[in-house]
Amino acid sequence: MPAKPTVDHVSFFLNGREVTIADPAPDLLLIDYLRSPGVALAGPKKPCGQGGCGGCTVILSCWNEKTRKPEHRAINSCLRPVCALGGLVVTTVEGTGAVRKPDPEFLLHSLTASRAAAPFQQQATPVIAAAIEAAGVKRESVQKAVERARRALARARTGAMPSPVKAKLVADVAPHPSERSHEGMNPVAHRLALNNGSQCGYCSVGFVMNMSEFITNHPLATKKEIEEAFDGNLCRCTGYRAILTGMKTFASDWTHDDEARRMKCLEDEGCAAQLPAAVEIPFPPEARGGARPVSSHAGGQSWATPTTLAELAEILHANRSEKVRLVHGNTSFGIYKEEYPSTRLFVDVRLVPELNGDSRESGGELTVSAGTSYGASSSCSPGS
Repeated sequence: MPAKPTVDHVSFFLNGREVTIADPAPDLLLIDYLRSPGVALAGPKKPCGQGGCGGCTVILSCWNEKTRKPEHRAINSCLRPVCALGGLVVTTVEGTGAVRKPDPEFLLHSLTASRAAAPFQQQATPVIAAAIEAAGVKRESVQKAVERARRALARARTGAMPSPVKAKLVADVAPHPSERSHEGMNPVAHRLALNNGSQCGYCSVGFVMNMSEFITNHPLATKKEIEEAFDGNLCRCTGYRAILTGMKTFASDWTHDDEARRMKCLEDEGCAAQLPAAVEIPFPPEARGGARPVSSHAGGQSWATPTTLAELAEILHANRSEKVRLVHGNTSFGIYKEEYPSTRLFVDVRLVPELNGDSRESGGELTVSAGTSYGASSSCSPGS
């Protein structure tokens, strides 16, 4: 049988735009790619590099052919090799909403005359006067829009309770990030700020992204469920109270008494100008094809992704003299990195149907597929 032709690259969607990396090294982790100079997404951090603190959290989305809907999972990007992203959708905090930089209340401008400033109390030109007036009109319109949005959110629940967050899939994303316009700020980040939940800010993105995914998948989550969802996020500054208070305002059992006891945070001008919107998750139509196989040969190591048992057997037979490691996404690479340098070939078995079927019971026996994860079953974030 002739060898199956391979294409040594990985293609996936980053904040709604498809990116392709030629010959990615099997040890290239998603967090290192995101923070590389060519990508320069500084939202996700790399505090521990072992999946223990949650500072690198991003949302990984994939298409579920059975439900005909996308699935979303919060993952540690420091544990996810880029080779395990073929066809999937990665959303960083930059893709979930945008903070608006408010216009200054007073325009500062110095008239110039030659190389020196204009004389003190020099009368402003008509152009500057018009700009000041236009800026004032814009500021007022923004403030009114924010007030209307907040009143609408408050009315969505009984009394003056905050409303649950909403998620919105974004299909059309501009080719360049600077052209991407958002409807407003990520509501999770907004409430984190309103409840004084950010101090140094290093862990904030991880909390925001974890909660954005959790509340999207569990819109009726309780306060207890929300608190339990953060067992993988660490903070060294706040003591968690302020963070958890902001997150619990999304809970279905958040009460008037909870709201009355909540420590209000006085907003500054920048915070008061933010328009809370839905959690945006870019998911272009091209991503509906699901996960794709990836092959790579770089850095002295190789990566292969068989899609059938027969193909898996063929790969193992052809490389029987090499050190081969079967992986299911290889998400443990960031933790056990010292075990991997001697491996010559990583064989990702995520896409072998027989290893990822539904569990079944027959004759008093329970059959569980080898690729079944400990948590919710999803092709987005399999175990190691």
